[in-house]
Amino acid sequence: MKYGEIDIIAKKDKEIVFIEVKTSKKGSLIAPEENMTWRKIGKFHRIVELYRSSYMEEQQKWRMDAIFVLLDPYGNDNEITHLENINIQ
Repeated sequence: MKYGEIDIIAKKDKEIVFIEVKTSKKGSLIAPEENMTWRKIGKFHRIVELYRSSYMEEQQKWRMDAIFVLLDPYGNDNEITHLENINIQ
């Protein structure tokens, strides 16, 4: 059974960072930030908890981030926004 995916798992200093990436094109009806609903954050949190219970020590520091990418259709001036700590605990 597939539970979902974690787009990026990174380590910064001694903290594990789980990152969800949302992308859209400039001129799209929905901005990448609007595609990160509370329901999707909840699902992301459940997947992170499953990963943590399987692969991490209880005391390991961690956080959940989001990266929003707004692509310019001509390849110029792409915009990247990094939102730290979207944990819902």
